[in-house]
Amino acid sequence: MQIAVGDGSRRSACETRPSEGRRSPDRDLEISAKLKYAKATLTYLDRIGENPGRAELPLVEFVSRWEERIERKREEFWPNKEGHGQHPMRWTGRGLPEDLQQVDRLEGTDLERFYETEVRRMNWQVHGSGLTGIRGLDFPTLGVVFSLAHKMSGQLALQVIRLFVEETDLLSPPELAALGEAERRWQTTVLEGLTALEQLAMSSSFDTT
Repeated sequence: MQIAVGDGSRRSACETRPSEGRRSPDRDLEISAKLKYAKATLTYLDRIGENPGRAELPLVEFVSRWEERIERKREEFWPNKEGHGQHPMRWTGRGLPEDLQQVDRLEGTDLERFYETEVRRMNWQVHGSGLTGIRGLDFPTLGVVFSLAHKMSGQLALQVIRLFVEETDLLSPPELAALGEAERRWQTTVLEGLTALEQLAMSSSFDTT
């Protein structure tokens, strides 16, 4: 993969090298992901008997120069049971549900509830499950589905905004209180729509016509 740089030229995304000194685990995850990408690409080319071309030379250089250091970072932040470093799915080394529980405990959000009760159904309407989320629904009801998707996206956005402004002190206490009230009104509106959608979606689950 190539990215544009300031002078108008292009370079491989893997040319971004690890910086000196200690960094946060999330930044190390980004560099670890580049190593994973580079090695997977080169392994594939080797498997099909193809030498790295000009486009892959930055990957070869990246692996040669930084693999040992990145592996040490993996051992520091994400060791497996044997103590060997590994590239995790998430920089925390935990799964998404566990991370959401931690955020809820620290910040007073309800992200775990949103994930456990809404995200899977939202995914039905996006990918992975065919027509699970819309089969058997008439055209007007599809409009409700799309509207609720926008509303749920807005609900999640409100929580993200609140976390951001709390961390950065951008809003005064009265403004934060107003944001909280907006969240509560939004949740009430969404709940009413979801109740109707739940009945429609689940009632059509076994309709094979």
